[in-house]
Amino acid sequence: VIPFVFGREPSPRDKQHRLRVVMPGPNLPEHEKIWRERFGVPEVVSSYGMTECNIPTWERVGDTRQGSVGKAYAPY
Repeated sequence: VIPFVFGREPSPRDKQHRLRVVMPGPNLPEHEKIWRERFGVPEVVSSYGMTECNIPTWERVGDTRQGSVGKAYAPY
């Protein structure tokens, strides 16, 4: 989905939304910059998931590290 969103021409409407958090996987540094600057999304957190085990790792809002997919979910 991200390539479709980023592939659209920039528009004044890019920031006309209520989105406050996005959880892309992977969260590449260049993508995080686009989410924050072009779309005005204040929180960008990473996660990693798969059909077989849902989302075993994720970052928490306010506790992110660039290049990380977060911490393991305790039950895993």
